[in-house]
Amino acid sequence: MPETTELILKDLNPAQREAVTAPDGPLLVFAGAGSGKTRVLTRRIAYLLVERGLHPSEVFAVTFTNKAAQVMQDRVEQLIGRHARGMWIHTFHGACVRLLRSHAERVGRKPGFSIYDEADQQQVVKELMPICDLDPQDTPPRQITHWFDLAKNEGADPSERGDLAPPPIRHKFQHLAELYRRRLREANAFDFGDLIVETVRLLRDNPEIAAAYRRRFRHLLVDEFQDTNRAQYQLLAELLDDHRCLTVVGDDDQSIYRWRGARLANILEFERVFPDAKVVILGTNYRSTSLILRAANAVIARNVGRKPKEMNTPNPLGAPLVRCLADDEYEEARFVGRTIDELRLRHGLRPAEIAVFYRVNAQSRILEEKLLERGIPYTVVGGTRFYDRKEIKDAIAYLRLQVNPADALAFARAINVPARGIGEKTQARLLQYATEKSLSPIAACAAAAEGDAEGFGPKLRQELGRFARLFRQPGADLFGNRPSQIAGRLLRDSGYLDLLEKSQKIEDRSRLENLQELLKSIEEFEKDIGEEATLADFLEKVSLLSDPDMYDERVDAVSLMTLHAAKGLEFPAVFMIGLEDGLLPHSRSRDDPAEIEEERRLAYVGVTRARQYLYWTAAAVRRSYGGIPTPTRLSPFWHDPPPDAVTDVGPTRAPSWGSDFIRRAAPAPAPAAVESGEPVYDYADSQDPDDLQSRLVPGCRIRHPQFGAGTLLTITGSGAMSRATVAFDRYGTKTLILKYANLTWLGAAR
Repeated sequence: MPETTELILKDLNPAQREAVTAPDGPLLVFAGAGSGKTRVLTRRIAYLLVERGLHPSEVFAVTFTNKAAQVMQDRVEQLIGRHARGMWIHTFHGACVRLLRSHAERVGRKPGFSIYDEADQQQVVKELMPICDLDPQDTPPRQITHWFDLAKNEGADPSERGDLAPPPIRHKFQHLAELYRRRLREANAFDFGDLIVETVRLLRDNPEIAAAYRRRFRHLLVDEFQDTNRAQYQLLAELLDDHRCLTVVGDDDQSIYRWRGARLANILEFERVFPDAKVVILGTNYRSTSLILRAANAVIARNVGRKPKEMNTPNPLGAPLVRCLADDEYEEARFVGRTIDELRLRHGLRPAEIAVFYRVNAQSRILEEKLLERGIPYTVVGGTRFYDRKEIKDAIAYLRLQVNPADALAFARAINVPARGIGEKTQARLLQYATEKSLSPIAACAAAAEGDAEGFGPKLRQELGRFARLFRQPGADLFGNRPSQIAGRLLRDSGYLDLLEKSQKIEDRSRLENLQELLKSIEEFEKDIGEEATLADFLEKVSLLSDPDMYDERVDAVSLMTLHAAKGLEFPAVFMIGLEDGLLPHSRSRDDPAEIEEERRLAYVGVTRARQYLYWTAAAVRRSYGGIPTPTRLSPFWHDPPPDAVTDVGPTRAPSWGSDFIRRAAPAPAPAAVESGEPVYDYADSQDPDDLQSRLVPGCRIRHPQFGAGTLLTITGSGAMSRATVAFDRYGTKTLILKYANLTWLGAAR
């Protein structure tokens, strides 16, 4: 066996080796959490190049984040050297941008087209709604763009999917969708959802182009196949040749993007579509301890729509899952803060090795407050992104105009930053003139400055001329010129840097620092890409960034993020907070069994991010948006882990682990209170009711770990069936089962 092949197959377990060396044809790899998915995929690519004789340009591999694509590229190069360069390893959207730029004229664009983000989409929709007699108050632009995305994820044209909108506005929605498409074409732009749909259309409408790529790409490889939508599936179908050399890697148990069009059926029905497919299951988890994995298996086993499998691990037993039911969200946050300090002091974990996951972003606010109080450094992954800051979007608008002078949205943003006295009416006249004369907004400015357009006074013409001259040789950066030099010149010559440098405002100093950081990031991009780096490439990279791409493991801070953002990451210690019915699973999923299964997969993803320590928390009472304390129900997932994999603690009692933690693990929770037929649960260790009952007499004061202090009203029954009726100071009257209530006697009757 050649030395390179030995290196490729080194350290693979039998299932991994079987997947890497599988024969040509369709191959489905079920890669469970922590099973070495990326290792198998990259080794498979290297094996195809070395043993099957593929040229790097004949490999087409796609994944979902830029980081994952870069890791794949780097690992293959480490195995076989620079020979690996030339492979197509991209995100789905990145690959489509590359295809569209190569054939831009076939889809009615120029190669320097802009890519509109969500905010850009909504701005265009907002401008078009009056034309279609649609009121943004009744139908928010965000809802319109959501319908657009739903259609495009299915590979459809939104103008043909009137059924997505309510019946009264269906025709208006379809009209708006058509106007929207025209507006983006005029601006030489695509939105994010267009990239895949338009690429599929390019290949279907141009058979000779599709045939050329089918001949070129001898093997297609897809990462995270469970998250592909219908449009992405259509793209793969257009590129797959008659040899059907297709490797897909994924895990149906980690499919968590149904809300954005992911089709679980793509992976579950693969064997039906390709009856001769080879199937390999990677069932060994190398990430998590045995007890954490036991909890994970129990959570996901209850799902029906899945490929039956159970993960195993060679890792030690480890610490149990720690569950804490807190009084409210404030006590929940305090518990997290205290336990983080314990992990740092007693177990030597750095802040960067700890993460807190939640279902919705709103849950982070109180947590952030409590971490600040304790001096614990943290970062919010998926919060306000660097490229979403005002000054950065202003600067990017200038860069977009340099590459794409037809970009009307970028023009509207840049024209008055810094202020030039060019009002909305003037801008409207300029854009109208540009449309009439088939000019770009920049060319319209130049024409107005020369006096070719009427209605602009001398001072205004002077300002428009200065602005137009900023963009010398628009589009020239596509063919050379260092992007950092172009960006630096634009920001300096526009007066934007001077404006911020002269300002005495603290916020402007921060904005200046951010712009300097932007220029630094462009320089770093040039170093990474080399001499062929262009400004268009940099803008493409920024446009295609996702939340996982923004995560920086070099920052030594606790990571706070949603469960969706946690996909693909791992940490020694993980907290999952808010395990309550209505949060996890989310209230929107209650009436849909498929949605409930997705929420369970989301919980499974959270559990399997943890390597050594895992914590679940819930609040007995959580404040609603109006600030009203509302009793909660525990998540139905709370009880899934087996008792010997769990230990329950109170909110003020830090967990302790030792060789006997299995013996001390709390039993499965039992009902502790009944009110109007609704059970309320308590998860403290059960107690002997006879020991306490001798001290409990009507009128005495007691404390309950969930409901706080109260006055005992009556006791009925005896032994295991003893019940106490208590008037709590804050939560009213409740009937408790003494065996599980964990009451504390505070004082005799007054």
